[in-house]
Amino acid sequence: MDTLPQVPGRTALTAGLHCAADTLLANMQQLLPEPATLVLWRRQDIVWGIWDGTAALLATGGGIMPERVQELRLFNATAELHLTRCGQAFRGRLVRDLDADATGEPSGPTGEATQQSLTTAAAQLGSAAATEPHLCAWERTDLLAHLWGHEAARPDCPAGFIDLVDPDRDIRMTIPCAEDGQYDYGLLTRNYVGTVCAATGQAGYVDYRFLGIVPLPQADLAALHRKGGHTHGN
Repeated sequence: MDTLPQVPGRTALTAGLHCAADTLLANMQQLLPEPATLVLWRRQDIVWGIWDGTAALLATGGGIMPERVQELRLFNATAELHLTRCGQAFRGRLVRDLDADATGEPSGPTGEATQQSLTTAAAQLGSAAATEPHLCAWERTDLLAHLWGHEAARPDCPAGFIDLVDPDRDIRMTIPCAEDGQYDYGLLTRNYVGTVCAATGQAGYVDYRFLGIVPLPQADLAALHRKGGHTHGN
């Protein structure tokens, strides 16, 4: 895993969520109505997908099958919906990064704009909201983890996906990727740093989310090899 330079931006909007299992798809459409990457942990498998804002194209074909989903992450460059099963319902949170200038200071919502963002978020969350949306003054640090396997050609691989194969571990994973012709790929995550102890002001990690799957340039691969132990994934 490789730590990238700190990302400008110190404001995020987050809210706790709760929804019934049979309303999962409707809530996904309501909470993240924009293109995104999807990963599902189901009873029988872990599967990646492409989300267009209303429906998912899964690497395995077929539908999401909410009754079998144990956990999901729906994410893009600006937001992530993370839900885990709790009986016949799902609990989790939505986090959305807000704009910042090049110095890392929030250039986004202040004053009336802040209230508008919160009002808009509350309306978007609707009945899924378990907590009121609120703004968090979080620092951001991005990490890049090498995914197991190397790209392998497969004639029947769905459009928009590629296969990663690790023959030594007998692992094959089909991931969404817009850039073909690469050899290695990584999962980019964003880690949020905030105050974990109000009494002492101690800072620590308070949340993290997926950002996207990206091809690994040779320079990044060389850096991972020099670190040792992190070149085969995380």
